[in-house]
Amino acid sequence: PIMVFGLGAGSVDKSLPILERRSDISYDNQDLGTLLKDLANKYGIDIVLTATPTERVSCRVRDVNIEESLKLVLSGTSFDYTTTGFE
Repeated sequence: PIMVFGLGAGSVDKSLPILERRSDISYDNQDLGTLLKDLANKYGIDIVLTATPTERVSCRVRDVNIEESLKLVLSGTSFDYTTTGFE
């Protein structure tokens, strides 16, 4: 499993609640571990991996929040996620 914490750093507008932060995502045959790190930076959250992902993922969507992004990129993989501290 993957644990997602609503803490985070980066250049995301902290005045928006985490689930209201929206972004476009586009990945072509990307390593899942690298992709998750990029999502963490993009949305200004912390992601803790409890195992090392080996899958590769391709996806392209616009205007999604972190939950929508995680559901999309983790579908078809052996990973799932839980959240802690989301607003």
